Parts: sequence; structure tokens; C-alpha cells
Amino acid sequence: MYGTSLLKGLQMLRCFTSSEYERGITELADALGLAKSTVLRIARSLEAEGFLHRVPASGRYRLGLVLWSLGNLAFERSRGLAELGHPYLNDLVDQTRESAQTVILDGLECVRLDKVEAPQAVRAYMSEGGRFPAYVSAAGQVLLAHQPGAVTTSIVKRGLQAYTPRTITRSAELERRLENVRCQGYAVSAGEYRGDVGGFGAPVRDGTGAVIGALGIVIPMSRFPTGTRARHIAQLLIEATTRLSRDLGYIAERLPRDRLNAPRNGYGRRLAR
Repeated sequence: MYGTSLLKGLQMLRCFTSSEYERGITELADALGLAKSTVLRIARSLEAEGFLHRVPASGRYRLGLVLWSLGNLAFERSRGLAELGHPYLNDLVDQTRESAQTVILDGLECVRLDKVEAPQAVRAYMSEGGRFPAYVSAAGQVLLAHQPGAVTTSIVKRGLQAYTPRTITRSAELERRLENVRCQGYAVSAGEYRGDVGGFGAPVRDGTGAVIGALGIVIPMSRFPTGTRARHIAQLLIEATTRLSRDLGYIAERLPRDRLNAPRNGYGRRLAR
């Protein structure tokens, strides 16, 4: 019972957005598919704990300041990764002339902590703070590959939505991809979320060896690299994440160079030489 109530309360909090920051009981009940009496009870409990604030003039609800405080704590924890990673993003953009990003996993989705855009007129659009499904990008697949199996199971249960014809939509295919990422040490995706964008991703580890984020290079498909160029980008990315992980306290093992000799595309096939 308590677990169900907690889940409903969390679902209620997620009903509030930047465009719908104030909502009434009827709206919340409709959005959640619950009785108004149930929604009112949950809202009053959340209000009592400071997670919701009731506007006296209208009787509608807004998110409470407790969430702002908790959000700041989460931001402070991840800011170190963003700050330490930013010079590496600049280096990657200078070396590749493509956009670079720092990404973390938040629940079942990725959040872009930081970005540096390519100095080219045609480049992938990226918003700082943007969220996207973890299974559709190279950086997200890197993060998933190093999570407990329950995380991938939850994503599969939610449903692998097809965003493009290249999106992974079968659980067995996703498992094969993640195993390939673990073996290869980085990921390559090609037009799986947006048909005109692909990318490379590699893991960032903390002092315990846990993967806490990923650096990614995002490239328009019109100039997506193959062969020597792809191997060069993969090597630059792994060198950057290795140095960043060292900054975070991780003692990295030396990467065998033969792991960089044959990068694979989003389908597990070797990229053309």
C-alpha cells in the first residue's frame, strides 16, 4: 500500500512542468487517471511535507521549495563532473570539429549536463539540461551498459519506442548492443533518435570505478565518419574519458590499442576501413 501511494505521489509531482507549473485537483486526477478524492489526499500529504504548495487564492497547487532544495543537492553532486569535463569537451571539439556533450543517467533517461557545439554551420542541435531516452544514443547506451540488469529490464518493460527506422525496438537486440559496448569500451549510434544525427560515447568513472557519466561526440549523419576517421574519433574520446576519470580518482587500466582498430556502428557491424 505504502509503495503504491509513494509511486502515485511521485507520478503527481511529474505532472508539473515549466508550461504547467500550477495545476488543480481535477486536472491532476484526469492526468493520473485517479479519483479526485485520492488525488486530494495525496496532494494534502505532499503539501504537509513541503513537496507541494497550495495557492490560497486559487486552491491550485505548485511544486514546493523542498523539491528546489533537493534539486540543488542533485545539481551540486553532478556539477563537479560538468565542471571537470568542460575542458575535455572543448578539446574534443577542437580536435574533431564536432559537437561534444557530458551526459548522466537520471532514472531511465539521460540528462545533458554540459555541451560545446561544433564550429560548423551544419551541426546537431543540443540543449543543455535536455533529456532523452537512454537506449537511443551512444552516450546513453554507454551508461546503460554499466548499470544493473534491472535498469535495462525497466526500460524494456516501459517499451522501446521507435523514433526512426534505426531505433532498437527488441530487447534481445538491445542486450547484444550493450554487450558489444562493454567489450568495445565505447558506443556508436547512427540515426537512432533523430534520423540525421549519430554519435560516439565513452564512459566516465569515479574513484570507485563506477560509471557516473559519459562524454559523447554528436555528428550530423551527412558527414558521419567511417574507417580511419571513425577510429580516430573513438580514440580521442576514450583518451578524454580516461583522463577525466583519472581526475575523478579512477586509476585506469591501460586500454589495449586493438580495441580501437575496428569500431562498430549501431548495428554491431565493423565500420568500413
